[in-house]
Amino acid sequence: MNIRNARASLGLKLGGLSVLLLAFMAVVVAVAALSLSKVADNGHQMYTSSVRPLNALSDARGTFNFSRALVFKHILDRDPAVKQTMQTTIDDNIKAIKASLGEVRAGLSTPAGRQAYDRLDAAFGAPGRGAAARRGAGVPHHPFDPRRRAQRHRPPDVADPP
Repeated sequence: MNIRNARASLGLKLGGLSVLLLAFMAVVVAVAALSLSKVADNGHQMYTSSVRPLNALSDARGTFNFSRALVFKHILDRDPAVKQTMQTTIDDNIKAIKASLGEVRAGLSTPAGRQAYDRLDAAFGAPGRGAAARRGAGVPHHPFDPRRRAQRHRPPDVADPP
């Protein structure tokens, strides 16, 4: 065996080892890219199915609380123009709450969640179970309608509002 064959053999070994190392690194990079893609997809899916509906639910809750405060002011205020403005704001808030709850529906995945949504949907008079029956009975169609609240809390000697 001469030295030239030994060197060629060593060079061949080093070249082969570097090719194997590069191939291994390429496999690791490919697996990492697939994993990162999967993480990004899972993050996007979580955002669309959890974060956005929870944000919409939070918006609906805040709007509901604001409307509830307006109802109390509506009951206590005596100026008809102010009452009409409050009533318009409450009606606009009801529309905003219904829109927010519509976004929530997309994120529901369990039967219990869908049942809770259906109860909210029925309470706000959106098209669904029981809403048409309540409207037909002459009862105001959303739970914090000032006319409905006034009917419950009116002393017997106060006349009906116009």
